[in-house]
Amino acid sequence: MPRAKTTIENLNMAVDGEFYEVNEMYPGFILEAAAHALTGARRTFQYAIASERGHLQLFLRALEKIEHPDAATAEMLSRKAVYYVCPECGFTAEMVEFDGCPVCRRSKDEFDLIS
Repeated sequence: MPRAKTTIENLNMAVDGEFYEVNEMYPGFILEAAAHALTGARRTFQYAIASERGHLQLFLRALEKIEHPDAATAEMLSRKAVYYVCPECGFTAEMVEFDGCPVCRRSKDEFDLIS
């Protein structure tokens, strides 16, 4: 039977998963796609690895805030989280401070709002 885990345990598992994807999984996929001249697949994997790097940073930042809270942390945790997600490549941001996606250049107006 599955066991409920703490937020810190869940974030650590998420960090481990993203770290694996960024450092092992997608680099291997990119090399394989390049070796077979699969330009579209290679581009897709490059988008994915860039987006996963962003996810890794979001998880690390959340873990840091929970493990070492400050005055702003309590306020932040009391409100619903909002993220903006690029529908093209999966890049995820807490705020849209750019005109186009930093990964694939898709317009910020097309981003999905997730809360």
